[in-house]
Amino acid sequence: MSSIDHVALEKRVDALFAKYARAGSPGAAIGIMREGEIVLAKGYGEASVEHRVPITPRTVFRIASVTKQFTVAAVLMLAREGKLKLDDPPQKYLPDLPALPKPVTLDQMARNNSGWPDFLELLRLGGSNLD
Repeated sequence: MSSIDHVALEKRVDALFAKYARAGSPGAAIGIMREGEIVLAKGYGEASVEHRVPITPRTVFRIASVTKQFTVAAVLMLAREGKLKLDDPPQKYLPDLPALPKPVTLDQMARNNSGWPDFLELLRLGGSNLD
């Protein structure tokens, strides 16, 4: 791996996130990786402004559906590179994923028409409090 100036990187990222670093400000957690290694992980601002809980690299956020667009973009990039096929079932790449009675493809999952049950609704029906 080529050398990274960690001090310069952190200063640059700190400058980008300065408005989130103030006390009483909602913020963000960031992670920067290069060649499979974490080169910077840092939190800015507060996870709970009311309770003054700072954000750290280990803060868990409820991001819900925000990840879908990034996941689909990554899948499409891999398909374009020939590393996967959109007509394949997800279990080909995630063998621990349980099979469903109806076959599903990556393409169907990317288009949100896989026929898979609504996961959050199943959790609610099972008594989970998602608030």
